[in-house]
Amino acid sequence: MIRGSQTLTVIFTDEEPKTRKVNGALLDDRDMAMAYRFYYHFNIIRRRFDDVPDILEKEFYISATTVVKKLTENSDMLKDIKDNSPGREQLKQMYPHFNWSEKMQ
Repeated sequence: MIRGSQTLTVIFTDEEPKTRKVNGALLDDRDMAMAYRFYYHFNIIRRRFDDVPDILEKEFYISATTVVKKLTENSDMLKDIKDNSPGREQLKQMYPHFNWSEKMQ
């Protein structure tokens, strides 16, 4: 078989392209981590609301629009987080791979 022929034939066939399957549990974990990061930036660091989606866009590699959409969908989770008011140390224990210091950007 000639190198690249499979790639080229896929372009000109009517086959459906293979779609990537995303694990729903991983998305839920990401959304929860994003909610905690939103709480951290907005309530603890006191960043402006319109700046936080841009920061989370860089942290989670998704668009700011998607960040706002996911946070809105998980508003109950955000309310629970706010009611529990975890401190920096709790957040560090939950997500040690994130930087929880103010001297970030």
